[in-house]
Amino acid sequence: MNPIVQISLDIIDLAEALQTAEIALAAGVDWLEAGTPLILAEGMHGVRALRSDGPRYRL
Repeated sequence: MNPIVQISLDIIDLAEALQTAEIALAAGVDWLEAGTPLILAEGMHGVRALRSDGPRYRL
């Protein structure tokens, strides 16, 4: 069984969170978590921005 790698995007700047998500996916991360700091700073707008790229992001 292969391990599953998850990161939490605990970043308050949405642009930086999206850039980090791209880097993480390119590195092979399986799951992205919209962390509490991101949700507090951006609300559902931040989650929608991550999800707008479709199934690439698994939240």
